[in-house]
Amino acid sequence: MVSKNEYRDSDIYLHHSLSESPDPGNRSYETHFHDRFELYYFIAGDGHMRVEGDNIELKKGDFLIMRPGETHAMHVLTHKPYERIAVLFRREIFTGELSGLCDSFVSRPLGHVNFYKDEDGFVHSCLTNMLNADEPRKRRSVISNLAAILDHCDRLSGDSRKSFRPGHDIIRDIIRYINYHLTDDWNLDTLAAVFNHDKSYLNRIFRKSVGTGIWDYTLKKRIIAARQNMFLLDSVSEAFSSSGFKDYSNFYRRYISMFGVSPSRDLAAYRNTAHK
Repeated sequence: MVSKNEYRDSDIYLHHSLSESPDPGNRSYETHFHDRFELYYFIAGDGHMRVEGDNIELKKGDFLIMRPGETHAMHVLTHKPYERIAVLFRREIFTGELSGLCDSFVSRPLGHVNFYKDEDGFVHSCLTNMLNADEPRKRRSVISNLAAILDHCDRLSGDSRKSFRPGHDIIRDIIRYINYHLTDDWNLDTLAAVFNHDKSYLNRIFRKSVGTGIWDYTLKKRIIAARQNMFLLDSVSEAFSSSGFKDYSNFYRRYISMFGVSPSRDLAAYRNTAHK
């Protein structure tokens, strides 16, 4: 994709991108997730977004707000031009009275209440303000306009927490099971019993759809959730104890593998940034 406009700093990545003739087989569209929030705004194209196993058909003006660790993949179906705006951001950019803006998104189950329609064009106008701001004001513009969008979304819908019930899409249901039992004590044998399928079969179809094995996927999500808790609780030990990992050395190795730094150093860097 060609970047039409882009801004990046340590907390924010804003980009407006266009592909005149997208390749439906492009690997950049495969399932992935981030350690920060993402606001994704669909402008044009032919395809759907798969979020936590749920397919969401997209039309111009549709947008999603995905929380850290929420898996998603854009499935481009044809060579029709594909255009979108995306903002990746850390919740810590909001301070003071705005510090709770992301709370309702965090409290919701992964994959629920993250899809909206920009019926009055308000969100697009906010994104346009971000993109058009000059460089000295860019960060401030992104933060202020994001705050307006999140507040707008929070008033559009309430909590829609639902119980896990197996349905017709086994990949979606595996993901939902993982989300609802992310830090519980379970393994692939547990999953096989829940879905009444051999664990090798479940792992094979999951890898084919998502691009990684079930357990690797689960551990990555646990690490991302633990990192968020570590920043909120200001404690490595408390984050580890509630992470679902039984062994700290395994937690430690996985953390460094994902973020390139130890948990304690990561927390120290976060404290320094937060106090500036």
